Amino acid sequence: MNMMESFAVSSGETLGQRLSRARTSNQWTLDFVARKIGVSKVSVWGWEKDRSRPRLESLESLSALFAMPLETLVSGGTTPSGGVPALIADCQTRIASAVGVQPDQVEIRVSFGRV
Repeated sequence: MNMMESFAVSSGETLGQRLSRARTSNQWTLDFVARKIGVSKVSVWGWEKDRSRPRLESLESLSALFAMPLETLVSGGTTPSGGVPALIADCQTRIASAVGVQPDQVEIRVSFGRV
């Protein structure tokens, strides 16, 4: 099983668990990953422990370093075939159904990084 297949199999993992597995499967240290993407070793450790979240720029760098699509890194490959827009539309429909309104009445705001 290659790395991409193993990521697809592992839905339910946190981002930190996916990062840790990608790093260790390459036999890379925290320091190596940190230096490659220009952050501190403590930052990478915090991401792997799910104590903090990487900014979009760091996620993009990690995606390139691990040679995997950003959506796979972030979601574990669980994003619907239509990508993020399809995921948002699905969430709007589910929320609307739960509260008894039409999906177009549900507004979803997505942001990356610090709020």
